[in-house]
Amino acid sequence: MKKNNKYLSVIAIVFALTLLIGGAYVFNESNNKIDGDIDPVIKVINEDNTTKEEENNDDEEKRYETITFPSLDNLEITADFYKIDDSSPIILLFHRAQWSRGEYREIAPRLCDLGYNVLAIDARSGGAINGVTNITAQKAAEAGLGGEYADAGVDIEATINYSINELGYDDIITWGSSYSTVLVIAISEKYNENVMGIITFSPGGYFGYEEKNVMEHAQNLSIPIYLTGGKTEDIVANAILENVASEIKIKFKPEANGVHGSMNLWESVDAHKEHWESLESFLNLIKK
Repeated sequence: MKKNNKYLSVIAIVFALTLLIGGAYVFNESNNKIDGDIDPVIKVINEDNTTKEEENNDDEEKRYETITFPSLDNLEITADFYKIDDSSPIILLFHRAQWSRGEYREIAPRLCDLGYNVLAIDARSGGAINGVTNITAQKAAEAGLGGEYADAGVDIEATINYSINELGYDDIITWGSSYSTVLVIAISEKYNENVMGIITFSPGGYFGYEEKNVMEHAQNLSIPIYLTGGKTEDIVANAILENVASEIKIKFKPEANGVHGSMNLWESVDAHKEHWESLESFLNLIKK
């Protein structure tokens, strides 16, 4: 009990400091949202979601196939599969709060160009972004299933299983954005024979999973991990980093202003070039 209290105190102090210095996000527990200084950008994107997606489909080559597969409880998961071959590593992309697989429409093609297969899913806790509706969340609601952050854990685990057993990939990288960072940190170690790396954008102690907080899950990690986020989210990343057991653990703090989650890699964000350079260095570091 004393040990748990110690970690909970650390998390409370970290988040308090982050808010005091103008942290990049605010966790609103009452409505299960993570909001922050990117809200004006998000609103601009969402106001014209449908038009933006339709225009992109007309002007750009479609590089993905939308597929479905069952979660651990048989809920149907919708995902975009960007396939380059049958043998290169696959990166599994999990979105941030209130969003969908649309978070990665700009990011996934570049990862393919770097030599990776990519699978971006809709987890059951989410909404819509970039004209892409979270179909898994819709189906979960229709079935009367929970849509809280922790409820999405079965979707993350099912995606790892599907990538190994059905798609046939041996080498996997799990990638979380905001709330889903807790889940990739908590779940990936179960599959350490296949998961070669973990990438986290804006990691934090947003919630507990399987009776442990994110700090406790980090203590069990043997897998190389990369942590980053907006410039003002550095304190939280440092706190998690200190608890990570893995010998390879990289944290990146951008010089330019950043935002919350994987959106840091979008071209519209000031720090996107820094983030891509740092991310590519990590990917090269763990390459087999």
